[in-house]
Amino acid sequence: METSRLFARTAAKVEVEWIEAVAGDLLRVRHSEPFWSTRAAAVLCKQRKILFGLEIAQSNVSYTRIDPELATDIFVRSGLVEAGIKEQPDFLTHNTKIRESAESEIARLRLGSGWVTEDTLYEFYRQRLSAVGAYAELRSYAKLAHKGHLDFLKARISDLIPAPEIDNSIIEFPQSIQLGGSSLELQYRHHPGGEDDGVTLRVPLAQLGAIQQGTLDWAVPGHIEEKIESLLRGLPKAIRIQLHPLKERAVELRQQLSPSARPLREQLAEQLQQSYQVKTYNDDWGQARLPKHLKPRIQIENSQGAVIGHGRELEALRAELASTAQAVSRSSGLEAIPAWQAAAAKYEREKLSGWDFGDLPTSIDLSGDAGLPLKAYPSLVLQQQSVSLRLLPDLNAASAATQQAWPALGEIALGRELAWLRRDLKSLKQLGAVLLPLGKFEDIQQDAWIHLRRHLFKIETLLPLQAANFSCALQRAQMEQSGIIHRFSKRLNELLEARQSVTLIIEQKKSKQAISYPGMAEQLQQVAPADLLRRFDYEELPHISRYLKAMRIRAERAKESIPRDMEKSKRVAPHQAQYARLLQAAKNPVQQQQVKAFQLLLEEFKVSVYAQELGTAQKTSEKRLDKLAEAIGHELK
Repeated sequence: METSRLFARTAAKVEVEWIEAVAGDLLRVRHSEPFWSTRAAAVLCKQRKILFGLEIAQSNVSYTRIDPELATDIFVRSGLVEAGIKEQPDFLTHNTKIRESAESEIARLRLGSGWVTEDTLYEFYRQRLSAVGAYAELRSYAKLAHKGHLDFLKARISDLIPAPEIDNSIIEFPQSIQLGGSSLELQYRHHPGGEDDGVTLRVPLAQLGAIQQGTLDWAVPGHIEEKIESLLRGLPKAIRIQLHPLKERAVELRQQLSPSARPLREQLAEQLQQSYQVKTYNDDWGQARLPKHLKPRIQIENSQGAVIGHGRELEALRAELASTAQAVSRSSGLEAIPAWQAAAAKYEREKLSGWDFGDLPTSIDLSGDAGLPLKAYPSLVLQQQSVSLRLLPDLNAASAATQQAWPALGEIALGRELAWLRRDLKSLKQLGAVLLPLGKFEDIQQDAWIHLRRHLFKIETLLPLQAANFSCALQRAQMEQSGIIHRFSKRLNELLEARQSVTLIIEQKKSKQAISYPGMAEQLQQVAPADLLRRFDYEELPHISRYLKAMRIRAERAKESIPRDMEKSKRVAPHQAQYARLLQAAKNPVQQQQVKAFQLLLEEFKVSVYAQELGTAQKTSEKRLDKLAEAIGHELK
């Protein structure tokens, strides 16, 4: 048959059975990937038949004849312990009830994690079974060895409860904790289901501010291993399966960790990354919940010893007693701790006139030779018009306070050199009506000075507090101040004129040149709000002007073709939604700065979509936005 194209024709169908019959010893059979099949109620594996490197057949076969012991292990774990058999024989129903009772008894006796019953039940079955990889094989095994009865697999509660161990309980379960030279009493009570079950930490109201989450996590060393196991079991399955067996992993992690002021979850995340190359994010730990008896109950008492509040959530308790605590102590109780008092007397300074305290470390360890971790973080604090050197209990708080106070100390140090610069800001009145959206001129002048001061004394590293860094900041300010008012005025005028043109389009809605597009007013408030001088830095002002010009260009092009604008908007809409979610999740200044980075990248992306001729200040794309949103999202959760 002649054709213009090449065709393949089937002369005869090849049956695999023919190859198997003819190949004989040349045929290689391989078994791999054992797994539990709920449908077959058996442990199966992949069987592959290979001839000269070519796989000619694949099927699932029983794994018992391949590896009887491993098949039994999988059958016991997946079929019996995890109840993977659809048909529920009497012994499984019986053991489920016994297991629940055993878990309750273990919790009552404080013999460890309730999940230990999973391992003890596995051992119970494993000691009684051999070469059994399927429910049908179990029936056959029982028929041969136990006259067909399965009662030999019914457990007693004593089979599942480990024998109590005698250990040095005074170390694992102390009567008090030492915190910066102060002793806080621990009280234990066995009252399952009761409000005071577990351990209670008695804290004077004046010392509430000294308690950190790490203090509570490490208050009872004897609970740490069980806490770790509970937290690991709360991780997403994709992460959890990389850490099996969890009980053994909890023992290893307990040996690797030591008391810290940081929350136990943070310590675990760092150790998992370091020791097991398993990366976790804050939201991965969100579902991990500790049993009630593993979370210390905090009992707050007044100076007479009367209980004025209690709970197991530290931040909620602080919020509840915030007003009372402020009335008791200026620094939320830290001054009541001896070690803190000594450190404050050594380091703190009031009304600084310059940098006269040398170099300071990022943190000062006040834990002492014994006791739980307590750290103080030296920082600059702005109060009214003066700057003080203070010790704060939190690194983020120290960073935020120093960021605000650093430029103010620079202004105090340079004194008269900057006084004239501030007076020259009166020249901003020459900008006229374009200033109106920013408020009263006195407020604008104040915001402008804070804005410029922040720019003049800007430095990459604020903490630890170093004299050399402050000296560099002063030199930078002295070099930058010449002509700064003129340059600032020019930048601000350009920005406000661009803002004015966008505002006019929004107010007119439609003109011969442009049309207001959906979300334009909202975008204007995000890009150029009334407090823009506080929200954005000096270097960012030209970019804000460019974003406003891009808005005007988009409005003009939308007038020419609304469908084309709508098509482009489809690229932007998902990322605008991402920004809205991140903005809502940001709760503190540090987090808001992270979201601001996403906002600027998003505006650059809008420029590339709607007004390419303006150019972008940084590379931007959908992929870069998604990656940044994911990274910030994990940090915020």
